[in-house]
Amino acid sequence: ETHIRVIGEDEGRQHARLMYELLGHEPCGITELRALGEHGPWVAYADNAASFVDLAMERNRRGEHVYVGLQPRPKMMGQSAWNVWQPARGGRAGNVARAKDIEYVTNIALDIDVSTPQRAAGHPASDDELCVCVVVARRLLTAEGFAGTAAVALIPEPAWMDFLVQCAWLDGGDELAHRISRHDAQRYSHGETQARLERIRRAGYRPKRCRHLSGENGLFECPRIHGCPVRRPIDLTARKQPRSRPRPQPDTKAPHESI
Repeated sequence: ETHIRVIGEDEGRQHARLMYELLGHEPCGITELRALGEHGPWVAYADNAASFVDLAMERNRRGEHVYVGLQPRPKMMGQSAWNVWQPARGGRAGNVARAKDIEYVTNIALDIDVSTPQRAAGHPASDDELCVCVVVARRLLTAEGFAGTAAVALIPEPAWMDFLVQCAWLDGGDELAHRISRHDAQRYSHGETQARLERIRRAGYRPKRCRHLSGENGLFECPRIHGCPVRRPIDLTARKQPRSRPRPQPDTKAPHESI
């Protein structure tokens, strides 16, 4: 969890909005906020930037600490505290998220410190030391294949993976995957994208069904989802491999006469 530290109204609203944009939850779910106040813990769920900023500032004006979940929560959780603060309740019937509720991991927090005599004595890092930490963090992210940029990704990682699984089984799907993925110019790599496609086929990952794509996050909506014979969007087009192979047909031609 990340603490939103707010000093003044204008600066606070700016910090809160930047935090919301950094989290990038909207494509995958909603954002959970928690506040520790005089009358116990509170919880709220925001589904847009304006509501997130208003909720954070409402509690900060009271001098309370506001925390935000790093990972998005399923949309269904917002029913108990949709863009409004409610007393937080734990347990199975509670209104706060637990580990089992996390569907997508969109953010990874790294705690990197420099090792100097000053830091060992308990002094905070200097500006120069913080710059070194940033350089190390960028190198780690690059080496491990994470996004590692301050730019907002055009295609969130979970959605991109689902997209590649669909493309991997389409005739012409590889070309489509590259054509769309390269719009994310800062992260796109032809070799990495192609390796993902090949690994998907090698591992036998199956394209998701319509009901899974709709899911609790409501990322996909179709008015015919309950009455349509199609179970996967990919069923509407040609596949690299059919679901069932045609049975071999017997040879009906007359046999050649021997000479």
